[in-house]
Amino acid sequence: MSGAVGIEFLLGLGIALLFFGEAKSKNFVMPIILLPMMVAPVIVGYMWRLLYQVQTGPFNYILGFLGLGPYEWTSNVSTALPSIIIADVWQWTPFVALVSLAGLSALPQELFEAAEIDGASSWQRLIYVTLPMLRRVIAIVLV
Repeated sequence: MSGAVGIEFLLGLGIALLFFGEAKSKNFVMPIILLPMMVAPVIVGYMWRLLYQVQTGPFNYILGFLGLGPYEWTSNVSTALPSIIIADVWQWTPFVALVSLAGLSALPQELFEAAEIDGASSWQRLIYVTLPMLRRVIAIVLV
């Protein structure tokens, strides 16, 4: 599941950075993004089981519509683990985004302003200012 954790971290941090600014849609979109985290894991497992169903699942319905036929997502050795990783990423990426956004909100803005005045690009501010100050948050998320 280390692949899932890495994907969750990158997606969650990306979502947090996207909503860290003064995004006007943050108050509307963020609760929608957090919905998967609020669903019980048993319900999530059952939901994804229904989505991956060979005969009646919507994924196989779309594949059948495209002429690719049904596929056994969780029974096939090559797709069982990726199928579980997709479900896990869907449920826990919002948690990473929420923790990362909380960590970003707690950072002192003066350091970002100083880096901007010194001519640092957005990428340099992320690499040299934001990520080092988020190391404890990153440790919490990755462990």
